[in-house]
Amino acid sequence: MFNFWKPSRKNELQAGIALSPDRLAFALVNRCDPESHEIVDLASIACVDQHEQNQALTDLRKRHQLNKIPCTFILNPDQYAFIQIEAPNVETDELKSAVRWRIKDMLDFHIDDATIDAFSLPLSARQSAVQLMYVVAARSPLIQSVVDRLLAVDINLTAIDINELALHNLTTTQLENDQQVVAACYRLHDSFYIVISDKNQMYLCRHIDDYTVPGSEGELDYNQLALEIQRSLDYYESQYGKGAVAQLSVFSNRKNTPNPADYFQLPVVRADLDNLLPKLNEYSDDVIMHCLSALGGALRSEP
Repeated sequence: MFNFWKPSRKNELQAGIALSPDRLAFALVNRCDPESHEIVDLASIACVDQHEQNQALTDLRKRHQLNKIPCTFILNPDQYAFIQIEAPNVETDELKSAVRWRIKDMLDFHIDDATIDAFSLPLSARQSAVQLMYVVAARSPLIQSVVDRLLAVDINLTAIDINELALHNLTTTQLENDQQVVAACYRLHDSFYIVISDKNQMYLCRHIDDYTVPGSEGELDYNQLALEIQRSLDYYESQYGKGAVAQLSVFSNRKNTPNPADYFQLPVVRADLDNLLPKLNEYSDDVIMHCLSALGGALRSEP
């Protein structure tokens, strides 16, 4: 979303970094083969404060020469707003100003303090439908603090991105051809995300809150979650008129979740984390799940 400078096209390695209050997630991918990216390193590091995070970043920089490798930083969901709006009907050179005006009352901070980016969604198949777009807004001081912090430990920051687009990058690894459309469900940051994409574009990304069984000690209500996911799939079919998605892939820790095929009538698979990317099977499910956003950042195709 927020680019800084273009990495060299000769560099086959790319890294993704995501920070939460108590953990650092890191992924390093070899992109030499456009059809099969190989995992070089994946790490989920417990960090109790910013000092420990900075030390972990410094250690990773030294180990992998991250001062020379393109790195994408993924913001936490609470660090930005992700908003769907009707696209303003204005000329291209007026679009950014029109978007800022459209979202100014939707933010919990002043629009003058916002850094924004936006991308359009595909056109709807419905004749009366309006053009929609997603807008990302983050506090400008926060963006600058991320830049300053990574540059202070000599990391080659090339982009700051969001979880939704990182997960889109992961979703496209499930595609068998350029025409296929797939849906993927992820559990991330105590929410579920449903992403529907083809090779080139995202059709939908939705957050679904964790639903727990009443009276239980945090047991998830998978029937309710399945209902919310099905609503998203139905919306996609209605909005775009492309028929049902080819399949629904569920990214989950295998030891903690039931078989997702029990809850849907379309083809459903648990994402094969062992074969998703070469060498990913060398890491535990817990590490992989902690590193989904970082991994999606490392798979970012745009400079």
